[in-house]
Amino acid sequence: MLIEDLHWIDPGTEAFVATFVEAAAQTRTLLLLTYRPEYHAAFLQRSHCHQLPLLPLAPEAVAELLQDLLGTDPSLAGLASRIQEHTAGNPFFLEEVIQDLAESGRLLGSKGRYRLAAAVDSLGIPPSVRAVLAARIDRQPEREKSVLQTAAVIGLESGEATLAAVTQLPREELAAALRTLVSAELVYEAALYPEALYAFKHPLTREVAYESQLGEKRRRTHGAVGRALAAQIGDEEPGERAALVAHHFDAADEVEAAIRWHRRAAVWASRSNAVHAFEHSRRAFDLAERLPPSAERDAVEIHEGQRLLYFGPRVGLSPEEIGRARDRAEDAARRAGDPVALAAFESLDAYARSLRTGRFVDVLPELERAFAVALASAELRWQLIVGYSLASAQAISGRTPASLVTSRRLTALCLAHPELLADDLTRWPGLLTWGVRIICAIAIGRFSEIAEVTSELREVGRRDGSALAALLLSLSEVVEITFRDPRAAIPQQVRRLEPARQLLPAFTQTISQYLAANQLRVGEFAAAIATLEPMVGQTSLDVVLRAYLALAFVGAGDSKRALAEARNAVAQAEELGLPSGAPQAFVALARATLLAEGAAARNGVERALERAEAMAAERGLLPVGCEILEARAALARALGDEKARARFLVEAERRYTEMGAPGYAALIALERAS
Repeated sequence: MLIEDLHWIDPGTEAFVATFVEAAAQTRTLLLLTYRPEYHAAFLQRSHCHQLPLLPLAPEAVAELLQDLLGTDPSLAGLASRIQEHTAGNPFFLEEVIQDLAESGRLLGSKGRYRLAAAVDSLGIPPSVRAVLAARIDRQPEREKSVLQTAAVIGLESGEATLAAVTQLPREELAAALRTLVSAELVYEAALYPEALYAFKHPLTREVAYESQLGEKRRRTHGAVGRALAAQIGDEEPGERAALVAHHFDAADEVEAAIRWHRRAAVWASRSNAVHAFEHSRRAFDLAERLPPSAERDAVEIHEGQRLLYFGPRVGLSPEEIGRARDRAEDAARRAGDPVALAAFESLDAYARSLRTGRFVDVLPELERAFAVALASAELRWQLIVGYSLASAQAISGRTPASLVTSRRLTALCLAHPELLADDLTRWPGLLTWGVRIICAIAIGRFSEIAEVTSELREVGRRDGSALAALLLSLSEVVEITFRDPRAAIPQQVRRLEPARQLLPAFTQTISQYLAANQLRVGEFAAAIATLEPMVGQTSLDVVLRAYLALAFVGAGDSKRALAEARNAVAQAEELGLPSGAPQAFVALARATLLAEGAAARNGVERALERAEAMAAERGLLPVGCEILEARAALARALGDEKARARFLVEAERRYTEMGAPGYAALIALERAS
């Protein structure tokens, strides 16, 4: 399998390639990928990937290529060495120089049978490949040059129908111009069916042809291309073409059309890539400021402002830009007389603040008030948007049972009203609410909830078909595997990291957290450290990641680093108002202290475990209760009390079995036997 030019790849296809790379390693498939040196991707660093740099052609190869292109006529003596000196082994530059010499009449004959029309010393060879291309393009007849420049505005590939609509040339003249350009090897026929498709021989050729036009001419051509493409789409679903049309109207400075098509592109992109959808909404929102005051402008600012406030904090938008977007969206909501939208924007702003500070507990009252306003209205979409923010904040701040109640209410709303998941703006909060249910169910040990979530997501997936629905379903299925066999779940979690990152980079933290938890359970401490270290410190919401990293260092026997990370986790948990990862932080502190100081640290270990136990009991965190029992068993062994150790482990095994996690119980049984 050959996939060329990865440097041009879009994120959705990159996620597919990442999965393909992993799958190919288990087969007899040879997968070849080509890309420029500046392209980087995590999947290229896998142990089964081998990178082969493509160096400039060696002098012997250049000589062979030049002989093939030029021939062996005596008049050519000295030409090959001069071209080689100028092109430095770049075969594209070399070919273009020969084309330039032939078109300008300095080489006579045909490919492989050329002869020089002048002395070698008198030949002027342009200093760069761009200069060669510019000279060759400028030498074309006016009609051909205009067609080539129009094709450059359209893109790397141009359909004959689009070229005809934009150039307004009769079909016969257009066909003749294209034949000339193909003969000159500036473009080539990339396809004949269902319509003729012409592509530039090289992206650089397209860049030079594009830049050779005056700005005003390019602007007019972009507008003509946008209208031609829009006419071809008509009433059909534009799909990925919406982004292309939006690009052309944007470059043409046709604001209303650009806004309309950016919004259509956002709808399409929301099914597979939140970042792309966000960028289209952001552009539509920015362009709306150039519209005169009107109800239509207010509608754009309310609609697209919602996406900016929802996704902005998750994709790294600066607080200043988020603040400006909030002000404009709220002003639009006031002008439109929409108090529910206003309450929703206030809640999204509160959630964005807590993402920056990590103190979700501080915004719970605001979110609860906004949710009450939404519930009192008939606006189901605002109920879902505000409700998701509330459920997520409850889960992160450690109010897990309350979060489960809120998220169950919202998923029931989505099942009763499927149109909410068909709306590009409510699809993400709607589907992610099932993700909150998964997180809550794991935290409180209600593992039967996961089977229910999996069943519901299968039903949703049959209707929705988005990449997010597919990812959530696969994650729910992996969680079920985890309960049965944590070791078997690890490679499946690893395979989901790249697709998750492509959908929304923030997803990788959650998947890494559960991956590391499994690696810790089965004793893969070095792997857990490798999983966690790149994640720690990226956000203010990494208490549990720090706790798990401390436990990984405990398992690896590194008491100094274990104690440092555990203390960091506890300090962060207390600073953030004891969020969801706080109990694990105190468990990690107990285990790290025991490793560092042994039985002499008994009092400190027990104090840390008592803090963890109190929070776990208050919040109903049954799995953490089992982790506390395991820590108490480790303390009992350090004290020489094997009977107490066995008692703690038997109780942890019993609880895991009752929760429906036989895989966890089996690991405890192995620990008890050691």
